[in-house]
Amino acid sequence: MSEATEIEQKVRQMVDMLLTVKSMKRIAAFIIDLSMCAALSLLPMFGWIVALAFFCLRDALPFGSRRSFGKSVYKLRIVDNNNHSLHLSWRKFVLRNIILFIPILNIVDIATYAATGNRLADTWTSTEVIETEV
Repeated sequence: MSEATEIEQKVRQMVDMLLTVKSMKRIAAFIIDLSMCAALSLLPMFGWIVALAFFCLRDALPFGSRRSFGKSVYKLRIVDNNNHSLHLSWRKFVLRNIILFIPILNIVDIATYAATGNRLADTWTSTEVIETEV
């Protein structure tokens, strides 16, 4: 098999991984959360601070069963990789989201997700996003 054919197969596998139902739900949930941040940023005076805080802590807020509004809509939940515990520290939630503010890490994050099905943030914080019934 030629090197070009191997590369083409790997690219197809990466695209297939990105287009799974779970991946589409995660992307849609993220878009909902970004829309909420955009709406919060329109608040007078300190809206951008409220939106930034919401974005960093959106999965840790007590309402919504400690998951963001987008994840609630699509029945997704963040759990600990080791024991599937729902009780995660605030640090893990903030670290998962702070990566999105560093441009070069966004590219690495997308590439990691395409290759493995987990974001770089999931790997760093030992978490994963799962689908739930409720």
